[in-house]
Amino acid sequence: MSGHLDSSEFRNALVADDDAAWTLLIETTRDDLRATARRAGARGASIDEALVETFFQAWQMRERIREVQKMSPWLCQVTRRAALAPMRKRARRERLDRDRMATLTLQHACGAEIRDREEEAAQLLAGLPEHEVEVMWWRFLKGKSTSEIAEMLGISDRAVRKRLSSALERLDRRGRAGDA
Repeated sequence: MSGHLDSSEFRNALVADDDAAWTLLIETTRDDLRATARRAGARGASIDEALVETFFQAWQMRERIREVQKMSPWLCQVTRRAALAPMRKRARRERLDRDRMATLTLQHACGAEIRDREEEAAQLLAGLPEHEVEVMWWRFLKGKSTSEIAEMLGISDRAVRKRLSSALERLDRRGRAGDA
């Protein structure tokens, strides 16, 4: 395969899984895609992992390639998503860890039998806005999931998570102020 293919020949070579065409695609886009991953916040090995994911997705979708000229922006978009995925996963895990810590904090503050000690939990939650107390109550004292709470309150799951996050931040600030 020559390096001077027109776009339809190049497209056909990619669709046909031609090694030379894929090598050319990788070599000509690699530096731009690395820069895209870096701008998205990826560092070190995460950059290479994003590129591997990008080219794997491109290879999986090779039969859908219509216009080679539109591949570069699409590859950048895939790279950006692949670079952000581990950070989003880490943020989700941190959010879950924070929820677990809040449960343990409430259990510690209220004693081991949290469901029997609702008055002490209410004191701990005192001073929080009512809408935050409500979601904290259902989540940590009654053990409901955010989707169950959202359904009961008629709000979105995202709104429930935001209220929980705000309440946990307030409790954390209050705890730090009490430690000082």
